[in-house]
Amino acid sequence: MGLFDFLSTKSYTDYEAQGDRYNKADDFGSAKLEFEKALSILEGNSVPNPTHHKERIEKKIAETMESLALQHKNTAENLIETAAFDDAAELLRLASELTENSELAGQIEDRLHDIEKKMYSHEYDIQPDYEPDMNINEPETGEEYFFALISTMPEEDQKTYLGYGDSFEKGFIALNQGDFERAVELLSLSLDEYGSDVTHIHFELATAYLNLGEMDHAFVLLEQFIQHYPGFIRAYEMLCDIYWEKESYEKAIELLMACPDDIKTDVSINLLMGEALVRAEKLQEAKSFYLEFIKYNGMNQHIARALAQTYEALKETGKAREVYEGILNSCNGCGMKTDSFVKYRYAELSYAAGEIPGSILELYISLCQEDPANRETYYKRISDIYSKRGHHDEAKRYRLFAEQVAAETSGTK
Repeated sequence: MGLFDFLSTKSYTDYEAQGDRYNKADDFGSAKLEFEKALSILEGNSVPNPTHHKERIEKKIAETMESLALQHKNTAENLIETAAFDDAAELLRLASELTENSELAGQIEDRLHDIEKKMYSHEYDIQPDYEPDMNINEPETGEEYFFALISTMPEEDQKTYLGYGDSFEKGFIALNQGDFERAVELLSLSLDEYGSDVTHIHFELATAYLNLGEMDHAFVLLEQFIQHYPGFIRAYEMLCDIYWEKESYEKAIELLMACPDDIKTDVSINLLMGEALVRAEKLQEAKSFYLEFIKYNGMNQHIARALAQTYEALKETGKAREVYEGILNSCNGCGMKTDSFVKYRYAELSYAAGEIPGSILELYISLCQEDPANRETYYKRISDIYSKRGHHDEAKRYRLFAEQVAAETSGTK
């Protein structure tokens, strides 16, 4: 059984969306776990066009690992400034394991060499007869790894986590290494050590239980936790995941409506509320909710995408296309990378409406590069657009491309 096979009754899209939310919050470690759950579900179930979905999620995992590697490197740079060389070196080693980017890997290697020189220099200044440890690149203790894991948290949370003791430290490491049974054992011990106090131990233990599929245990812990930490957004996300699984969408709506005012404008909370309304089949309410958010908080790409998808569900395809176009224009205007899904839906809705200017042709051509798993579909669209414009040679060329991809795909089955 794969690590996340117990989740096979839940849609991979739920975990992909959760990973997207974590990514947006710069919580790349949690995002990676969510994407891996989604990938495990795809590998163990019959899903239409699985190759396309798997490649997209594998790409997200790779991108998340790169983001996490860069985050570790940046944190290490700050540690170097304070002469915390051991901790910086541990973070850089973690970053080195994560990245596939040769340029970043080279920068990390250079910084590790710099740290070695600085460490030796300081040690000789203080103790002239000291022989430097030639195994400096080897991690020394679990303590270093624990510090590396919490180093991206706010400073106040780091201090809190450092105060929970040995059982928590080992349990937290086990959780982040995917050893969820061991994590439950150690974090439960840590919870007992703290008696009746509600702490972040509740949240981390709930995370371990949820990864083992023990939703009831997780739910009790999260309910206790959120009463004492009502502004902790990740707890709302996890509780909503449980509500999705139980199809208790009204309960999710009640939970989100009761959250503190200071997080009610947070994008993650609003995406959860919109999703709860959609899942509860309250599409008109979801549409109004997203429009209200944009009216008072301005344009947000994630909210706008959710609004466009809601328009599509309501069969208001013209409005959906307008929103997708607005996202594309805003991304082009500020230089942000455009979501391939947004490009695809805008192109498809325009194609279906018979409105296919040159910009739509360019979108399909760019999608061939960004989303190679779906090249056959894009080549067919490009061929048809060229044919309608009277460019029959180009139409034939792309039709042959589509046939070639189809032959290659059938040959690998």
